Amino acid sequence: EKAAGGRVVSMQALLRDELRRGSRHPKGGPARSTGAEALLWSRLSVSFWVEIFKEHLRGKTSLPDATRSGFERSLARYLDRFSRAAFAAGLRQSTPDWEEVRRHTHLGCENGQCSDETLAAELKAFVREVEPVLDRMARLQKQVGLEDPRTP
Repeated sequence: EKAAGGRVVSMQALLRDELRRGSRHPKGGPARSTGAEALLWSRLSVSFWVEIFKEHLRGKTSLPDATRSGFERSLARYLDRFSRAAFAAGLRQSTPDWEEVRRHTHLGCENGQCSDETLAAELKAFVREVEPVLDRMARLQKQVGLEDPRTP
């Protein structure tokens, strides 16, 4: 399951290799500072964006509100109380609005024209394309026993 040069050919191969190296935490899930843990946090970070975008699409909420809700549905269960409080404090201090994000990223803009409709279309496309990949990643980690036990 290795490509030329010893590179891993798939996430499944990487996770199996991690398992063979003893990368399972005694309480379940991936051990700290392993490739399996890195994959878990990568997936959770992307799922955070998916949840923010879904929240915005559901009700055109403000970016701070969508971010708060997205955090609760994706990352919050994995963090301790102090980390959740730090996130909330940071969110209150520095979250921009959707227009500021649009100015810096051109998200929702096409040919120099920005619109809520284009923003919604881009967010929907991101969610539609990425959510199945995240689901597959979670299934792979569960199959080999390297999923965090806090994951529903």
